[in-house]
Amino acid sequence: MMEPHYILFLRLLHPAGQLVFLMTAVALTMFALGLRLHQTMTIPAGASAPPAPDVRRLRQVKEDEVIADFLKNEFYHSDFDEVRKEFAEIVLHPNLEDERENTRRRRLLFRKRGGLWRELPPDTGWWEVSVSPRALGRIRVFPRADWRRFAQRGFSLPLFASRIAASLAESPEDSFLNALSVLQSQLVKGGIGGSVLLIGVDEDKPLTIIEGNHRMVAAALSPSPQLQSFRFYCGFSPRMSRCCWYQSSMTNLLHYATNVLRDLSQFRHSDLARVFPRRQPIVQASSAAAGQATLDMPGTMGAADSGPQGGEE
Repeated sequence: MMEPHYILFLRLLHPAGQLVFLMTAVALTMFALGLRLHQTMTIPAGASAPPAPDVRRLRQVKEDEVIADFLKNEFYHSDFDEVRKEFAEIVLHPNLEDERENTRRRRLLFRKRGGLWRELPPDTGWWEVSVSPRALGRIRVFPRADWRRFAQRGFSLPLFASRIAASLAESPEDSFLNALSVLQSQLVKGGIGGSVLLIGVDEDKPLTIIEGNHRMVAAALSPSPQLQSFRFYCGFSPRMSRCCWYQSSMTNLLHYATNVLRDLSQFRHSDLARVFPRRQPIVQASSAAAGQATLDMPGTMGAADSGPQGGEE
């Protein structure tokens, strides 16, 4: 079999010439590959840069900061009627550097939300995050009480919002739906803000709301959701799938029920005590109005907003 022409050509060259030829060929090949790689990594003129992540971590925060914001949202509730005046200062104007205040706020929050907080994995790390409207499809509402009426098609915010929008057209006098409609109007006008608490495994996987159901659904009802007025906190843990608020498996729910029965003071705030939707009227007031009804509490959310264990689902 005849040898290729370039082999015959190399045999005719002096050994030094062969080496020069091979080095030149390798250099040209590497230059061509490098040029190709540069072209694939360069954004063409007029093209946009890659989009920002749907959920982005901004800064890590201490649990004390999250609890302070969470408690501020809950302080309107009747559970705090007897202590509201005494603790209003440390709730409404928290000093996060004061460990004694942090301990008191934790105890106050656990009057109503202890059953929720204890289900979170011990290694949960809290972050302030930015949330793009593109992320709403993988943010989930935890369905309970009145929310169960709208969970037939799934738990994601867009699905809830589309079902609620259709129900509003059919039953405009429904107090639960009417409250969401009022919140949506206030959100469009920039009259609602505050913190929203989410949990998840990481920022690339589904997230579940544990505080802020009403406000987030109200935002999702708008064609262009207004999220800039919210401060989002998200608790991340690789073991979050063991939490019943994130994944409602039988094992997780049995764990939650066992914990509630161990601490009967939390029973009236639990899902075990609220199996069926309640039909009592929902307070249709903004956070400022709800605050004035009890105490001057700027920045808190009223009874029209709560998470999976809130007083007004």
